[in-house]
Formats: sequence, C-alpha cells, structure tokens
Amino acid sequence: MKLSQMRRSDRIEIAIDVELMGMDLTDGQTFCINTRTLTVSRHGGAILLNHALAIDEEVSLRCVSTKEEVKARVVGLFPGIGEDKVYGLAFVEPNVNPWGIEFPSLTAGNDGLVRMLLACRRCKKKEVSHLTEIEIELFAANRFLQRFCKSCSAATIWDRVAADDSDSSEKQIQIGQAFSNAEHGSNRRKHKRVRTNVQACIRQSGVQDLIVTCEDVSRGGIRFRTSRCFDLDRILQIAVPYSAGGANIFVSARIAHIHRDSDVFVIGLSYASPGDAQKIVNHSQKSAYQQD
Repeated sequence: MKLSQMRRSDRIEIAIDVELMGMDLTDGQTFCINTRTLTVSRHGGAILLNHALAIDEEVSLRCVSTKEEVKARVVGLFPGIGEDKVYGLAFVEPNVNPWGIEFPSLTAGNDGLVRMLLACRRCKKKEVSHLTEIEIELFAANRFLQRFCKSCSAATIWDRVAADDSDSSEKQIQIGQAFSNAEHGSNRRKHKRVRTNVQACIRQSGVQDLIVTCEDVSRGGIRFRTSRCFDLDRILQIAVPYSAGGANIFVSARIAHIHRDSDVFVIGLSYASPGDAQKIVNHSQKSAYQQD
C-alpha cells in the first residue's frame, strides 16, 4: 500500500449529472457528452463514459447543477458497466469544488462516529457531516436533523441525500434504531464504544462487497462478525452507515483485530491514517528483504 493510495477526503457514491469534453483515444476526435458520476470526492471523481481516454489526458468537466467548469486529469480506468467505461479523474487545480458539496478535512471529523451526506431542505446545500452519537440517534428517530445552515443563516432541516442526487426528502431509507445507550461500566479504550445494529459495507479490490451489521462503533472504527476471513493490517474501504439507496461515503480502514468465535470471525476495523499505510509499506519491504 503506497502512501499515495491513502484517500485525502471522503469518497461519496452519488450520481451527479456532468458534461465532459475531451479527445477520444481511438479516432482522435474531440467530443462533448452528457454523463454522470459514480463517485465524487474533494479532489476528483469516477465518471461513466462511452469514449476511450488516454491516461494523463486533460479533460474539461462541467457540473450541470452548479454550472461550474473545471479542468481534470485522467488518472486511471476502473472496471466498466456494460459497454461503458469508468474513468478516475483528478482536478488539476487543488481548490476547485464543482460538486457543490462541502467536504470537511478528515482530521476535522474526529468527533464523529459516522459520516453522512446531508442536504439543507431549504437551500439544497450539501455537505459531508461527521455525526456524533446523539446526532445519529436523532436521525434514526426522525429521519432528519436540525442544524445551522450558513447559507440560510438559520437553523434548518437537513435530510440524507439519495444516491441519484434527487430530492432526498422523498427517498430516505430509515436506518432504524442505529445506536442504543453506551455500554455501562468502565471503558479503558481510547474511544468509547457504542452498541449498534447499523449496517456497513466492506469493500476491497477484487472481492465482492461485504454487507455486515456492526456490533459497535466508535470514533476509532467499528466491530462486526463475519464468516469471511481477512488478513490482519489489510487496508480496505468501509461505509457506515450503509444503505443501497443512500449516497454512501467510503473511507480507508485497517484490519486492526481478528478474533475467532466458533465458526465466525470477530473483526475490528480502525479508520486508517497515513501512519498505518507507512507501517504496511515498511512491513512489506522487510518481508521482501528477508525472502531475498
């Protein structure tokens, strides 16, 4: 795992209409096409396309909803959907934001248990929110949150955004009673654990997504049970809470603990940091040296 592979911001699964202009690699002709995103982040996104692009090619991207146009660089090709291709794009300029979504820094979300994409019901402003225990309990009970909106300069109602980027107030999926009261007794851990039955999605390259039910969550990570075997210290992607109809947010996490309980594994995942990636790089280099 290279340090460059560690994500610099939350990645959201959401379909946003865009207009893309570039040059087709097969015939050298320029094109301008309406398409959509599959995922977005502060620094780029994955775009569905029926044209062939060259790696490192510069393209123009215009977000239909915000009308903002930016330059982006083609950084890779993902497995496609049908005959279409999925290209990863990285913005050329560091401070652009065509999506109209406010992304907090990952370090700014240390007080949050889970991440959700919320939209103000009044002005439709969208932002990634790192929710605390009481906020996720309120959302589970009411299916919305009341919070201060900077654009409206008032306390407004915020809904979870649906994956198709339409009016989320009509398409909310109830998470259910996501959190119960915190565990009683002493808690020696760095981050307090909170009992939960919320779903999470575990994603790693080349393996089918795994949907699990969390036993507990904390600011440091999650714990769940599964029959699938994992490797200790492996870096993968997780989304919690997860719903098939939601704009799910994936972040990097590390397999920090594995415990065998009868015929299942109890897995502890901790949110990954650049330090975790460096440890894995060092471990891989040490193993390669010992084999030589």
